[in-house]
Amino acid sequence: MKMTTTNSEMKVLHKIDQKSLVELLRKLVSIRSINPPGQEGELAYFIYEWAKMQGFEATLDEVCDNRLNVYITLPGEKGHPKLLFNGHLDVVPEGSGWSVSPFDGVIKDDLFFGRGASDMKGGIAAMLMAAKAIKESEIKLDGDLLITLVIDEEVSGKGTRQVLSKGITADYAIVGEPTSLEVVIASKGDVNFEIEVLGKAAHSSRPHEGKNAIYKMCKIIEAIEKYSTELEKKTHPLLSHPTITVTMINGGITPWIIPANCKVVIDRRTIPGENADGVKKELETILLRIKENDPELIYNLRLIQEAAPAEISPKEEIVDVILNKASIILGKQVKITGMSGTTDARFLINDAHIPTVIYGPGDLMNAHQPDEYVKVSEVSAAAKIYASVALHLLKKS
Repeated sequence: MKMTTTNSEMKVLHKIDQKSLVELLRKLVSIRSINPPGQEGELAYFIYEWAKMQGFEATLDEVCDNRLNVYITLPGEKGHPKLLFNGHLDVVPEGSGWSVSPFDGVIKDDLFFGRGASDMKGGIAAMLMAAKAIKESEIKLDGDLLITLVIDEEVSGKGTRQVLSKGITADYAIVGEPTSLEVVIASKGDVNFEIEVLGKAAHSSRPHEGKNAIYKMCKIIEAIEKYSTELEKKTHPLLSHPTITVTMINGGITPWIIPANCKVVIDRRTIPGENADGVKKELETILLRIKENDPELIYNLRLIQEAAPAEISPKEEIVDVILNKASIILGKQVKITGMSGTTDARFLINDAHIPTVIYGPGDLMNAHQPDEYVKVSEVSAAAKIYASVALHLLKKS
């Protein structure tokens, strides 16, 4: 459906001030909401106080140990439909290798540097400023705009799971992860397994008296690497093919003992239609095949965690609205794509059955890296797009 920009939208868009947006983003980045270990509390309090000062309905929800979700509401006159903006407060540790201070919000040309600038405080700033502009315009909405800013996306997703446990739901949702302002409607899942091989210890000067668990694990690693090419035969139109990778290994205790134990961790990225049970069967098949040629192989296979893949139909109304509004504001055609990483959108789609688009400023490729940055122009454009989408979906009369 071809859309135009209404007078109401123009009134709101003019209220999105880039200077104020940058000031808010700089404050968000300056607060070290690092996870692990889970230091979102100070940032949650700041956003809560900011929202109350703007006149929003706002609440804090302690998920655990001063780790707080923030819920902000701009109520409509009818209370429906409901649009949910979702974002996460936590960022990964800054690490080393930065050329600028990771928490000062340094700007060079159009680039705003800082830990979490892209993943995803740029998206949070854009969502908050979009809601502020709508409120200040005094345009009456029919439906409610909800903003849920949550803990622990980087580890387990317990913040968004807490949102759903509270009965908070919506007719549409946007998760503001970095997508370079492309419309993401599908994301891979992630299944992690640990494989442990048991051998027999012996003095390293008499290796024939032991059973080297590392040597036996080498056979498994080689088989998994070979199997990774088999997975390339599975395809998804937006997500390419699933992957499997050995990401961690640990074995042995001293240079003078034949290792009796070796463990590896497997990272298996899944596409829609795959799950942990299926991945476990794949790995068991590989292990049993090796054991046929090496009857002395003793192993344990353990599931560590699963994050499910997720996708929605490109025919959902929210997809059409974002595509149109983004194309107008950006002045170019915007495409639908998929994401190789996992996000909290999986809970909204799979558990709450909310049509959810992942859409936000920043490039996932520079997230979790030294000198992480987001383009100021993208954050500003995202705020305008969020506001336009909200007005279109929530102002029905």
